[in-house]
Amino acid sequence: MLSESEETILDNLHFVATFTDLMDECHLSRELLAQTLNSLLTKRLIDILEWSEFEEDYVRIEREADLIPFYQEIVNRLLVSDKLASQYYFLATKKGLQAIHHSS
Repeated sequence: MLSESEETILDNLHFVATFTDLMDECHLSRELLAQTLNSLLTKRLIDILEWSEFEEDYVRIEREADLIPFYQEIVNRLLVSDKLASQYYFLATKKGLQAIHHSS
């Protein structure tokens, strides 16, 4: 079951969006947005991406260790850095898209 804020965010992540984009589009406080993004990351309903000049595309951030703590660290840093808020991108995963369409 998704919360109202999770549904709102997932509705806005059919395409890549920055933290700043999501704050503007979802009308959520910075703190609630970060908390909800962390929840969606834990449930593996969204991914964090970054722009790759080499690939000329958005690429999923991957690390060898468990990604959830790493992702949560990024989201927590977004709370205090406006520069980072537009450096990382979010996108719903297949599982996230299925969750939003099955909850409607």
